[in-house]
Amino acid sequence: MPIRFEKTEVLIVGGGPTGLFASILLSQQGVPHILVECRPGAQPAPAAHVINTRSMELFRQAGLNMEALYKLNKHQDARYVSWVSDLRSDALGQFELENDVTNDHRESISQDSITNVSQTLIEEVLGVKARELAENENSLRYGWTWKNFVNGDTQLNEVVSSSGEVSHIRAAYVLAADGAGSPIARALGIKKNGPSIVASFLNLSCRVDMTQVAKEKNSLLYWVLDPENPAVCIVHDPKELTVVMRPIHEPFESPENFDDATCDQWLKKLFGPDIPFKVFFKGVWNMSAQVADKFRHKNVFLVGDSAHRFPPTGGLGLNSGVADAHNLVWKIVAHRNGATDELLDTYEQERRSIIQMNCDLSLSNYFRMNEVLCEIGLDTDKAKILPRVMNNSLIQRLPVSLQNGLKRLLLMPAKKALSSVGGSSDKGIEKKRRVQSVIDDQSDHFYMPGMELGYIYRDGIAVSSDAKRTKGSIASSYTPITEAGARFPHVWLNGIEGKRSTLDLVGYQGYTLLVKGEVPSFEPKAFGLPTKVIDIEKEYSECSDFVSEKLSMKTGDWIFVRPDGHIAKRHPAVF
Repeated sequence: MPIRFEKTEVLIVGGGPTGLFASILLSQQGVPHILVECRPGAQPAPAAHVINTRSMELFRQAGLNMEALYKLNKHQDARYVSWVSDLRSDALGQFELENDVTNDHRESISQDSITNVSQTLIEEVLGVKARELAENENSLRYGWTWKNFVNGDTQLNEVVSSSGEVSHIRAAYVLAADGAGSPIARALGIKKNGPSIVASFLNLSCRVDMTQVAKEKNSLLYWVLDPENPAVCIVHDPKELTVVMRPIHEPFESPENFDDATCDQWLKKLFGPDIPFKVFFKGVWNMSAQVADKFRHKNVFLVGDSAHRFPPTGGLGLNSGVADAHNLVWKIVAHRNGATDELLDTYEQERRSIIQMNCDLSLSNYFRMNEVLCEIGLDTDKAKILPRVMNNSLIQRLPVSLQNGLKRLLLMPAKKALSSVGGSSDKGIEKKRRVQSVIDDQSDHFYMPGMELGYIYRDGIAVSSDAKRTKGSIASSYTPITEAGARFPHVWLNGIEGKRSTLDLVGYQGYTLLVKGEVPSFEPKAFGLPTKVIDIEKEYSECSDFVSEKLSMKTGDWIFVRPDGHIAKRHPAVF
């Protein structure tokens, strides 16, 4: 079969959320590109489910149908994370995801909010939008696999279709959105720092009605602490879809221990013997905490999972990939318009430090979950004892009755600890109170608007040097600021067009200069991109004083906002 030769401006390798979002942004800027994805279609398993506030803001800016997007949340009543000894028991403790305080805070900091949507559904929405905006039907190619850089030339890429067709694509820019195992990163010799395996899990996507299973209702997550049937249940749709994560205690267990029959038997114990269920996806997932040592090599940029992998404790993985694409694409557009190569360097300079912070917090959150288990009286270091003993070849030669007796003996301490929480005794009530106190202290895991909205870009030529002095937010709290490097804050505006957010003033096509009364005599550096000037005093006179107070602006002040919504510079600086 002859080799086809093609040329485009940008080649996106990978059709997950990061790659598809990059395609949408490039199409909106009129940049020719091709996206190749080795899978025949969208992600088969639900995978990620947390779409945080910032990602929703970016989707809104990109013109996605927000009402339809929010409706994809199939678990609108999810209010709790529950720790249970088994799914049919009362909770040992619960974290409340939503309350009046957190809801009021979220409503004050953004017009959007965090939501839970299965990655499969997000990919479908992004895929439809990407195809709608694509230059032609051949711009998005599923069933195509990136193979190599031809003769080591990073601008010349060999891709092969599932039918064996070969194409050499010359691209000025390559976005490696090709996932955690990134063939492109491997080809470039880019290493990742951090543990490649923190823990291993059996991943079972199940069609099951959790409303008929769980005693505790309205929970997004169930931490099932039964030592014989440990699991984390992630409820994507309470009537239809739950993902079950079961730890694999290597080296005493391996994926081979969990054939289909074993999984069915285990799930019957987890859900109950009379509950119908169907496993439609089964896999093994290795939790990692890694960040690539560089995000750029010449014209190649690592985005999303190719650049970083986190534990899911915090829901920052998919969202970090979306922010990667949003940070990078406008810089590629500016570079094509004549901006220096130094602007492209700011992608790594800005994103890598944020990614490392996200990775560190996610890993910390994962290990801090052990604090709940310790308060209950469960020793995480002893979790491997049961599989270690029961999978021993000598033990397996014993009569089944003796094996079962030994298992009961090994399970006894953990079951005793679980039964000591709650009940009617003073000691049980006090222990449950202590357990709840430790759970309440897990807010950095489950409520983290500071990580979603409060990160600061400090380095490189795309922000003022003042950004090095800008203070960021802590994970569980976000304070809006208008200093260099920060996200431009949300404030409600009332004008001719009705009620809208200040975030809607910022377009991705260029910079936005907000002034109060006076336009500066010089134009701040916009890297060849257009600048839209908005006088708050003139265009929003009815709420000018309120908005000026919220944005810390006086007459003559100005704020220069980048296409990605981060502040490049403000005058005067306020510290």
